Amino acid sequence: AREPSTGQSKTGDGARPSVDSRTAVDINRELWTTVNAEFTDADARQAWAADELTWGLFKIPDRDLGALGDLAGRDVVELGCGTAYFSACLARRGANPVGVDVTPAQLATARRCQEHFGITFPLVQASAEDVPLPDRTFDLVVSEYGASVWFFDSIALRSIGPGWSTQSRPFGHSIGIAGSDDAKVPSGTCPI
Repeated sequence: AREPSTGQSKTGDGARPSVDSRTAVDINRELWTTVNAEFTDADARQAWAADELTWGLFKIPDRDLGALGDLAGRDVVELGCGTAYFSACLARRGANPVGVDVTPAQLATARRCQEHFGITFPLVQASAEDVPLPDRTFDLVVSEYGASVWFFDSIALRSIGPGWSTQSRPFGHSIGIAGSDDAKVPSGTCPI
């Protein structure tokens, strides 16, 4: 059995551990805590206020892609939600989102935005590799950069099967941004 990460970034003697002694999740959490402090916290309200749902760095409108379709009443989990602006947009389109992210600072920003905008949905602190939600709970699993950039090609994704199947209901869908043209994208998943 694996031991859960404590999230601590120092060894018992106060020295910073080597990269080899820290997990990728710990490194990711530390990086996004810094990014949140320097960028995403300040930009979160603007992202939450956006009327249009867009994908990725180049903000491609979903209306042009047609990836999501009608979201009314659909249960959606966003893996690697960060400040949860994408989940907020899904909620405005009638979905019932749950945001999952490994970084407490990002989720704290998301909670402040929920309060400011009056849009609430569950936020769960967890790694996309080990989501503490019941299997087959969602109609749609999405990742707008958060998890999909690295998760499509991860051992964890290959081990749980096509379409992030442990979270997606039978005949559910998974949509995410692939990191490159040669990313290994599981069958049943729609890469953006």
